[in-house]
Amino acid sequence: MKFGDKESGFAKPLKRLTQRVAEALTAVFMLLNAVMCSAPSDSEKGVSDSTQKLRQEMFKPLHEGKMDVVFHELRPYYDSVRGIDDNAQLLAALYLAEAYAMREDADSVKYFMDAATPLLQRTDDSFSKILYYNIKGAWSLKHNLDYPGSLAAYYEGYRTAREAGNVRGMNTMLASITYIYYVLGNPHGMEYALEAKTVADTMSAPDPIPHTHALVAMALMEASNGRHREALSTLNTVDSLISANNLNQLTTLVSTVRGDVLTNLDKP
Repeated sequence: MKFGDKESGFAKPLKRLTQRVAEALTAVFMLLNAVMCSAPSDSEKGVSDSTQKLRQEMFKPLHEGKMDVVFHELRPYYDSVRGIDDNAQLLAALYLAEAYAMREDADSVKYFMDAATPLLQRTDDSFSKILYYNIKGAWSLKHNLDYPGSLAAYYEGYRTAREAGNVRGMNTMLASITYIYYVLGNPHGMEYALEAKTVADTMSAPDPIPHTHALVAMALMEASNGRHREALSTLNTVDSLISANNLNQLTTLVSTVRGDVLTNLDKP
């Protein structure tokens, strides 16, 4: 798969409804980080006991949006491991950056992302590296509307996930890449949507989260290619998966995309 080719379409005008869609997408980008906060698979590289424990403890508050809990527990923890445990310090910094991003605190996001950057070179924890590039990509879009910068971060996250054998990370990066192509109104993101679906379909155990993300990505690209009725059918399938698996964090995105598709069908 070739990333960053001449067809990425950054010079093209952004599609109608871009700002509204982008606002919904960036909220999902932040929540997608929580998808990767589950227990590490055996194939992940460099997972330490300290980061395993931290991931288990932070999954619930991050997933449920309880940022006050994250701040209360992680700020003193971050100070306690600073300069002592690079792996733990890196992951704590990333979780804090994510939490502050959800609170729109740009200065704090920058502080903790700047603190995390040099630590990347001193760890083999692939999960933290994937999380770093996911936050960087989401924040580039959310704060700066920097589409090329966001895509570059997601491409690097995908490469890291693929090398580490992190299937959820691969799926998340591919879906995020597809979302940006959709916002740009560029139909060439279909190859990434197809790859996301392939990755989800070939997982050793069924997992509704990457499967749902892959279907959303497919609906986005169906809409971008003018296949609006197919997109609506795919979104109906996504609705069923959301209901069956309590994936309510995707509802805003799906509703926004459905509204965009219906508008294009002259059914505002």
